[in-house]
Order: sequence, then C-alpha cells, then structure tokens
Amino acid sequence: MDWKRFWLGAGILCCLLAAAHPLLFHGQIAAGGKVCTRQGAAVESLPAVRVPAGILRSITHWTLDPPQKDLTAVNLDPRFAGAALYWDGSTLYLEDPGGGFLPFR
Repeated sequence: MDWKRFWLGAGILCCLLAAAHPLLFHGQIAAGGKVCTRQGAAVESLPAVRVPAGILRSITHWTLDPPQKDLTAVNLDPRFAGAALYWDGSTLYLEDPGGGFLPFR
C-alpha cells in the first residue's frame, strides 16, 4: 500500500467531515427543535414542573457563552419537535407544547 496516498486520503476525508459538521449540526437542530435564549429572571418566574423521563433523549453537547447564554446541538424527543429551549444559568427549560415550561435539571 502506498502510505502517501493513504495519509492524503485520510487528510482529505477529515477536511470534508470538518467542513460538513456545521451542516449536520444545523440539520439536527432543525429536525429536533429550535434553539432560543431567554433572560434568567423571566425563566425563573415560570412554574416548576418535573420533566417526565424520556422527554429529552440526549443533550449531545452544549456550551454557554455568558453574554448570549446559547444552547447548541440539542436533540429533542420527536413529540417535542419545534419546542424552544431556554437556559437561565442553572436550569435548562423545555417549552411544553401544551403550554408553560418544564425545567430539566
């Protein structure tokens, strides 16, 4: 096997995957629900309802940028497609399609 071709091919594949990552990321959010931001005081005033197991299948990765408090790469249960998510600095909230907000701790 020609090792130069192998490493060149591996490098090209890595570059393609890195370039496609934002597209995959945005597609995941579009399929699972929109990502939103909200001020902490407004979220804290919402009713505290316990989230049933299974509503959030996984939060694959999230980061906080303190000025914006953005959530990223959230994967929601299909029943909650289009639901908004909010982070108040300590608690993740899921917008309930039936009205109100559900805290997820």
